[in-house]
Amino acid sequence: TFEDNKAKNNFGGAISLFGEANIYYSDFNRNTARNQGGAIHSSETTKKATRVYNSNFDANGVTTGVGNHYGGAIYCADVIENCNFTNNYAHSGGAIYQWKNHGYRLTVKNSTFTKNNAVDVAGAAYAHYGGNFIDCKFYDNTAGGSGGAIGGWNQIAQNCLFVNNRAKLGGAVGGAVSGVLFGIFGMVAYIFPILLLVGSFFAISNRGNSIA
Repeated sequence: TFEDNKAKNNFGGAISLFGEANIYYSDFNRNTARNQGGAIHSSETTKKATRVYNSNFDANGVTTGVGNHYGGAIYCADVIENCNFTNNYAHSGGAIYQWKNHGYRLTVKNSTFTKNNAVDVAGAAYAHYGGNFIDCKFYDNTAGGSGGAIGGWNQIAQNCLFVNNRAKLGGAVGGAVSGVLFGIFGMVAYIFPILLLVGSFFAISNRGNSIA
């Protein structure tokens, strides 16, 4: 059990990793860091696998808005299975933040996310490189920006349950959702005036002509 630990530097309130690691049957409670990984920080530059199994994360967080303040519980992991994340908090990725430079696609299986919070994006989990969420449950997670539960691009959610997750954009899933919406509204905003202008020119040029 790791409780009430604080990182003297900016990373990993309980554990900071620079190599491959497997973590089993552990509890992480109220651990904090200033920038990345309130409980666990795995360096994205080493591109070494971090796997977490059968563990619980409660009330871990990133405590300052200075720099890259991501991943309330975990910053960069590759496989997470049978874990519970509750009341974790960060600027983005309230429970988990996976950065693209880590080189691995995040896979989360049979895990539960409850009441995690992000100031900006992804109340529960953010996966920039892409994530696979399988048999997971998301309850009451919140984000001030997009993705009350999940944020990032190329996300796959298989047999997952989303209940009462909230955000300004994409209550359950953000990133891809916001991108699609932007694309739709962007088309309306830019293409419609062009079509209207072309139609006006056609109407003017076609004045006086008739269909036989």
